[in-house]
Amino acid sequence: MRPLNVLASATVIFVAVDTLCYHVSGDVFGESSVYTLTTGFEGFDLKEAKLIVVGSTFFTIVSLAVVIFLHKIPCVRDLKGYRLFAFHATLVVCILSTGISRYLINLVLVANKDQGEFEQRYRIPPQGLNTLPEEPCNLVYLYLESFEASFFDHEVFPGLVPNLKRLSTEAHHYTDVHDEGGFTMGSFVASQCGIKLITPLGSENFMDSGRLLGGYLPGATCIGDHLNASGYNLEYMGGADKNFAGKNLFLRSHGFKSVKGNAELRQPGESTAPWGRFDDALLDDLFTRYAELSAKDEPFALFSLTVDTHAPGGVVSPRCGDLRYGDGKNSMLNAVHCSDKLIAEFVDKIRTHSSFERTLLVVGSDHKMMGNVADPFLNELSKKKTRKNSLLVFDGKVKEFRGAVVSTSGSTFDVGATVLSYLTGGRITELGLGRSLRDQDGSVTLINEYQTLDAFRAKTQEWRTSFKKFWRFPDCDDKPVDGFSVDAAGVVHVSGSKFRVPAYFKLDPESGLQILEIVLHDEENHLQTQLRGSDETALMIDTCAKFPPVVPGAQYCYVYRRDGISVKKSIATGEHVPLPPSPTVSVTRRTTRRALH
Repeated sequence: MRPLNVLASATVIFVAVDTLCYHVSGDVFGESSVYTLTTGFEGFDLKEAKLIVVGSTFFTIVSLAVVIFLHKIPCVRDLKGYRLFAFHATLVVCILSTGISRYLINLVLVANKDQGEFEQRYRIPPQGLNTLPEEPCNLVYLYLESFEASFFDHEVFPGLVPNLKRLSTEAHHYTDVHDEGGFTMGSFVASQCGIKLITPLGSENFMDSGRLLGGYLPGATCIGDHLNASGYNLEYMGGADKNFAGKNLFLRSHGFKSVKGNAELRQPGESTAPWGRFDDALLDDLFTRYAELSAKDEPFALFSLTVDTHAPGGVVSPRCGDLRYGDGKNSMLNAVHCSDKLIAEFVDKIRTHSSFERTLLVVGSDHKMMGNVADPFLNELSKKKTRKNSLLVFDGKVKEFRGAVVSTSGSTFDVGATVLSYLTGGRITELGLGRSLRDQDGSVTLINEYQTLDAFRAKTQEWRTSFKKFWRFPDCDDKPVDGFSVDAAGVVHVSGSKFRVPAYFKLDPESGLQILEIVLHDEENHLQTQLRGSDETALMIDTCAKFPPVVPGAQYCYVYRRDGISVKKSIATGEHVPLPPSPTVSVTRRTTRRALH
């Protein structure tokens, strides 16, 4: 294929991907796209995006058919000299301006950035009962799907959220919280751990709890870890599928004892929305569970996430009946208007419950609204002001609690530290990169420190290497691997992480110790093929049956290869195998390595 056709085809594909991502998420290809593609689509409602996917696919196929024969079009075929060069240059510029190109370029630019500033600013709070008041306060945290602060703007959306506007005057209303999550799981991690969620590319199946046993971000300390260590019972109830995007794995990895979603909570015969249960049913069950937990002696934290306002169209819960916003033609604004009623009813029930005096209630958006049918209004608003997250806090343990507007500039990173500040009576004001927003005078958030939002976001991009390390994948920046072991369950322990066999580790060819990449595959013979067809320095661990001839009585074996020499040996359960292996073990030259397969 000619260079012109190649460039034109790449342009069409890159633009089509960006278009699809924008209509689904409200932004071009980026971290949320990579994360979703990597974690899979379990629990994703394909009906919601069917028209968008079909339209994008049709556009791509037709456009590719055109560009394949582009060189035969007379006006293009006759291009020569500087005109042909200008046409090529235009296509290159189009490719470089897409989200995919910017994402890849950014990966290269930040690869070797100094991480010293991150290490100076990252905080792990103390854990344990000594950080809490004598009578610990219970926590109810209700994430509102895409319910950004823009909907509180009376000029753009008059009368849209009258009930929450009323409640905002009775709460600590945080008005300057910038969205650094971007999508639900990114927001969960940012608000609960104070860090940015980075997809660890190069380490496949990282979300598969059956293969990587270390959990979801095992290196991070999140609000759930702190509360669990302090004796809290942590539970989550949501209307959507609990496994979508790794939500269940994240929560269970960080202290939650119970995680329930649509499948666990839905009643027989109950009607559901495209993304799961309607919010009226969810909030009823959430309040019932709050009352049950309040009757017990142990402190608890109850988290939840609504779904009715999920892009692109939103849904109206049955309890709202014919309630509509304005002329009722915009389905998302109808959903927001209904949610305003349902959420306010839930908040009022919690606040009038006898146990509210021992409760901290937090209500706020997980992230800004993604691409949806209300975009014309939101895009118009964004020309005048920055779109931000909503955040309301009701502190039941404070007598005569008064509402207040808190305008400290912060981000989703700061939410977890702010919540801990309430729960600990100000003993803890830092979590990860987050700082409590309660201290309007002395709170040094990252946005305040770096003075502008753009400078703050540029800095967090530079810290990508540090964020990735919370997955605890050993890489060339970590200390060398001194060895490994395999337990009776077939779990490989190496450099603080746990993996199920088979596991394949690409190693630094010079030292033979430092791990450059971890490859996990479920295919039966893929790793065997990789070991046979490559000269790279590597370590592979699997059952001995995969390494004939079989060692009598041995269950697990390994092959360590370096400089064309393969070392094969069985492993006793729990035995620590040093690297490099002892020279007394059997050694097979590269020419005879086929015997291992």
